Amino acid sequence: MGYKNYLLSLLLIFCGITLYAQTRIQTATGSTGTNARTSFSLTLGTAPQAGNTLIAVISGRTTTQNNVTSITQTGVTWIRAVSRANTTNVNIEIWYTTAIQSNASPSITFSQGSARTAVSVIEYSGLVYNTPL
Repeated sequence: MGYKNYLLSLLLIFCGITLYAQTRIQTATGSTGTNARTSFSLTLGTAPQAGNTLIAVISGRTTTQNNVTSITQTGVTWIRAVSRANTTNVNIEIWYTTAIQSNASPSITFSQGSARTAVSVIEYSGLVYNTPL
């Protein structure tokens, strides 16, 4: 649990987010399983709400920084906050969005270089952005 809190704290610092009575709305997880793939999908329990924030924490078995090339979701525009990789086959990326439209889909597709990957997507309400990136 501490590792996830560290990553979220890092994202909040990177994006200049100020918290005001934030509430976690939902969390969804997914992965490529035991095989490397160039894309995979996950589905949130419900469609995200306009005005909320989605954060994706992605971990992959690759030495490639910026391995995730895009996140596709109807009614949502995603932004990469940070990507780090090392020489021992570990990559981590954090993406976020505040651009959630009223027609947002709960289905999310991740496109990437071939890798074994796992992701957690969290929806929050109550995050106020001062100056994202």
